[in-house]
Amino acid sequence: MNLIKDFFEKGGPAMWPLLVLSILSVSIILERLWFWATTLTKEREIVNRVLEAASHDWQAARDIAKRATNKPIGRFLYAPLRLNQPDPEVFRLALEASADDELGAMRRGDKILEAIVALSPLLGLFGTVWGLINS
Repeated sequence: MNLIKDFFEKGGPAMWPLLVLSILSVSIILERLWFWATTLTKEREIVNRVLEAASHDWQAARDIAKRATNKPIGRFLYAPLRLNQPDPEVFRLALEASADDELGAMRRGDKILEAIVALSPLLGLFGTVWGLINS
C-alpha cells in the first residue's frame, strides 16, 4: 500500500483526478458492455418472431412486441404496431420517433467518455509541467 501512496505523492496533484477519471471511464465501459451483451442476445429472436407473426396476424405481432418492451428492439417495434390501422406514413413516423428515443438511451455515457478523453491528456500535460517546474 505504501508503494501506491508513494507513487501518487511523486506523481503530483494531477494523479488524483486522473485516478478518478480512470475509475469513472472503466465503470462506464463495463456498464455499456453489460448493456450491449444483454441487449444483443435476444434482439434477433424478437425481430424474427415479430416479423413472422406480422406476416400472418397483426395482433399477434403486436402482442409479441408488447411482451418484449423490456428490450430496446421490442419498444422500437411496438411503437408503430400499437397504432390502429396506421397508414404507411404514420407507421414510418412512429418508427422514427421510437428510434430517436432508443438511440438516446443507447448512447448513454458517450458524452462523459468524450469529456474524459478530452480532459485526461490535458491533466497529464499539467502533471508533466508541474513536475518540471518543481524539479
